[in-house]
Amino acid sequence: MRVATLDRRVTFQSKPAADAPGARDPVFGSEIGAWADVITVWAELVPIPQERAEGERVGLVQSRNRSRLRIRYRTDIDAAMRVQYQGRTLQIISGPSEVGRRQYLEMVLEEYSTQGGA
Repeated sequence: MRVATLDRRVTFQSKPAADAPGARDPVFGSEIGAWADVITVWAELVPIPQERAEGERVGLVQSRNRSRLRIRYRTDIDAAMRVQYQGRTLQIISGPSEVGRRQYLEMVLEEYSTQGGA
């Protein structure tokens, strides 16, 4: 297994639990509350070749920017979190998966853009 180049700082964020005080609007029951920073770690972030999907339903061109993220193994990261990196917000769409024997965690992230790049 190759050694990861952990040269990027990323921040994992999570939303408050649905049953946490103040997490839901008392009148309408909708979710409120902002994403909160959980931890900032060193990571390896590698872009995955871009895929483009054109949505004819509403006339938008949507671009999906995917990246593979690898960090040192941790037990406090889950798929319900998201990642902030250089002002970008990336959703965890696959993983986190253990790589090696608790050496790394790896996940696929996706950033959506309606700008498209067309």
